[in-house]
Amino acid sequence: MAAMNDIKRIDKVVDEIVDLQANFKNDIEARVDAKLDKYDKVLEEMVQAKLESKINEFNIRGTHGFEARIESSRVKIDGLEKKVKDLEIKLETNNGKISILEAARFITAKKRILDLEGSEIDLATSIEDQNDHLTHGNEESPKKMKMSEPDNTDKIKFLELILGPNLSSEEIHSIWNLGEEDWSPVMDNVHSILAGISTRSQVQFNLINKIIKKKWRMCSTRIKKKLIALLVDIGKENVKANQINVVTPALALLWEAAHSPATTHQLIDLALKGHLNLLSELKVNVDSTLRQYILCCVCDIKNSNKVVLPIIKHLHSCLSYGNRSSSGYNKAFKQTLLELNYKHEIVRLICTSLTKAHKQAVESAKQSGGVLKPSTIINTKNTHEESVLIHLGLLQFLLKQGDLYLSWRRCEELWDTLINNKDCIEMDKGCLFVWFTNCFTDLEDETKKLLYEKKLLSLPVCSVSHTHCLQKYLQGVNEMNED
Repeated sequence: MAAMNDIKRIDKVVDEIVDLQANFKNDIEARVDAKLDKYDKVLEEMVQAKLESKINEFNIRGTHGFEARIESSRVKIDGLEKKVKDLEIKLETNNGKISILEAARFITAKKRILDLEGSEIDLATSIEDQNDHLTHGNEESPKKMKMSEPDNTDKIKFLELILGPNLSSEEIHSIWNLGEEDWSPVMDNVHSILAGISTRSQVQFNLINKIIKKKWRMCSTRIKKKLIALLVDIGKENVKANQINVVTPALALLWEAAHSPATTHQLIDLALKGHLNLLSELKVNVDSTLRQYILCCVCDIKNSNKVVLPIIKHLHSCLSYGNRSSSGYNKAFKQTLLELNYKHEIVRLICTSLTKAHKQAVESAKQSGGVLKPSTIINTKNTHEESVLIHLGLLQFLLKQGDLYLSWRRCEELWDTLINNKDCIEMDKGCLFVWFTNCFTDLEDETKKLLYEKKLLSLPVCSVSHTHCLQKYLQGVNEMNED
């Protein structure tokens, strides 16, 4: 009986605890919801007030500028109309006879009047839009303001066209400062304006260039990504405008960004991707510019104490683009490949880099307390397997597209790195067996025989890829002996 009473008391206490927990939870949730609602409201009011202040300031300043330009256009139109009137009077007086120079002036003046009148209409429309916005601005969302509209392309291009050639250094700095607000649509639109302005003069580009360099040294990774995209856009805009004198520095800046100290691998990849993207847009000096950066990649690989996988990938991408950029036999591209081999020993360089990368992967695995695996990370991003495939892929491209042949010495180096190595793994062997099979026609005849007799036959059959490689060389060597 006593036990039953104890159980009832325990059940009652448990029920009370459960009720207390439920009440406490509901109370906490209510308090949290109230706080969140309060913070959301305050934040919304702050953002609303700040955006309205900034954008109204920009729009008012822009309206005054447009009105001044309309007045200036009006004065020019009046002057041109007077010239046209004088020429028309002279035409009537001389029975339709005027000089060729005067006729040219007449046509030019008429065309200029039409252009100015068209600009005046556009400017007036812009003022009406701005005045309407200022009048009814409080009724609209901040996201509909001019600088914050992600798709406001036509109006932005209009600003570039009208204001671009006449912007002072202070005005360009002011436009840049508008994009310093930590809101992506505003920054994207400001960067779009600056990309268009960069095509107007070398002086304006040099200033934007200087601003970007200064910003790069003190900004976050997210902003650096935006700056890389801006450099690519600047380059593309100037390709369209045939301003090669600006495209070249834009390429140099992207290359510099990929080599700046403490740059993350993600930013390096992004900068090099943008660099290749801009290279592929070139219409003039394509071969010489590609050759310049191909040689830059080779110098990086040659002079670096560490493995530079992003540069090796970029070299492969540049070479691949050079091979695709012209139809048929590209003499300049073939010449570049031959130069890479004979002057820079590019095949030896990549084989040595592969050996270095393999040692680095082994050391990385030991430091982490494990053994070498395909997934071992060797440079905070790329895996060991990716490293092997990147090196072998570039080697295969060089041999096949450059009409080169692999020597016995380089063949032995590859074998010693990926097969005859106490630290090698099955993935290493499999990759090299597949590579030797695919590159059978790219080995010197003597190298084929030596590889078959001294290397392939000395190993017990260990995998499917080894079997296919052995069969390929057995057949190939027998055919050579029969000939």
